[in-house]
Amino acid sequence: VMPYDAAARFLVPIQHYLYYPIMCLARFNLYLQTIIYIIKDESNPMRFKELIFLAGFWVWNVLLVRQLSSRWMMLAWVLIANCCSGILEIQITLSHFSKPVVDERDTEPNETGSAAYGGDFYTRNIRSSLDVKCHKLLDWVHGGLQFQALHHCFPRLHRRHLRDAKPEIVALCKKHNLGYEEVTFWEANVQVIETLRKAAKESRTWSPMIKDPSIAKASVHEADHALSHVSSPRQ
Repeated sequence: VMPYDAAARFLVPIQHYLYYPIMCLARFNLYLQTIIYIIKDESNPMRFKELIFLAGFWVWNVLLVRQLSSRWMMLAWVLIANCCSGILEIQITLSHFSKPVVDERDTEPNETGSAAYGGDFYTRNIRSSLDVKCHKLLDWVHGGLQFQALHHCFPRLHRRHLRDAKPEIVALCKKHNLGYEEVTFWEANVQVIETLRKAAKESRTWSPMIKDPSIAKASVHEADHALSHVSSPRQ
């Protein structure tokens, strides 16, 4: 759990305004996470090859950018190229940000009356993901990422088979009362923004005492101490 620090208290209440700007810059975070992963994960059997290809990627990018005539042109190219790829980050987050986060403690039916988590892998992924509805001629635009629920249930199923597998998965979800959800790209965007806006509104009255273990522990200790004084016999 990330700490609800000063930065969070400032950013979370306006997160629905920051969503698209952050998605435009999210590619840089992926670059950083890739470098951190390769450096730290010494057990990765492909580590050496990945280091070579990553170095080749950065050398190629630097040489390409150096062909431009000015530093401003270089900066503009880097920002535009990476911001345009932000559509990929939006596509991925659309399928998750508006959906609940579930774990083994979720045993009650959700708000739609669908079956709860129940402890199995498939139910959790159906509940925590949604798919984006589109014509099959637009599959190349989404790159298979519009079938996130199906992909998470069957991660090794190739994306070209996801659309064919969809009717069987939908029928299976209906049989077991699982709330499989599929909406248009526009509707998914609206859901994400509304979810972020709702969380932003709630954060304005949220207290760190709700989640901070150190504060909670101190509060319990203070309550026990006060209770001992109340319950102790008078001298």
